[in-house]
Order: sequence, then structure tokens, then C-alpha cells
Amino acid sequence: MTLTTRHSYRSKHEIILQILQSIGEQGAGITKVFYGSTKSYDQCKEYLVEMTRLELINYDKETRLYQIAPKGKHFMQLYSVLRAQLEDSQ
Repeated sequence: MTLTTRHSYRSKHEIILQILQSIGEQGAGITKVFYGSTKSYDQCKEYLVEMTRLELINYDKETRLYQIAPKGKHFMQLYSVLRAQLEDSQ
């Protein structure tokens, strides 16, 4: 008996969107972001560092929460528009 599994490969942009969504409007700590991203802890940390460098998110050291920066909100809006256009063209 052979079992087959379907692997879902996500692009870097899809992972970034998922992280931004897990942060949400109120912000989120590393644990919530980690579980929302469905990536390993180390991979999640790498994405958070890169997203902070790109100014998509901010980290508040006092509250220890990640917040979506204006560029991150803009990214989410653009991604939504592109996805809608792609779905309409299919």
C-alpha cells in the first residue's frame, strides 16, 4: 500500500502574508507568530528579522510584541488586489 501526500509549497510572499495576518491589528508575540506561520522557530525568526529590516513590521521591546508597519499594511493590500485579479482571470 502506497500513501501519497500532497505537499503545499508556499512562496516567500505567501509566508510573509501569513506572518502579517498572524500579527494582526493588535500585534502579537513571537509564540503567536510562530504558530501562525507554520514554519520552524528558526525559520520564523529569520523571516521576522528580514521583515523588520524591510520595515514591514516593528518590534516593541517594552511590550515584546510585533506590530504591522505601514509598509506591511500596504503589502497586504497589494497582495489582496493581485490575488483577486489572478482569481478573476482564471
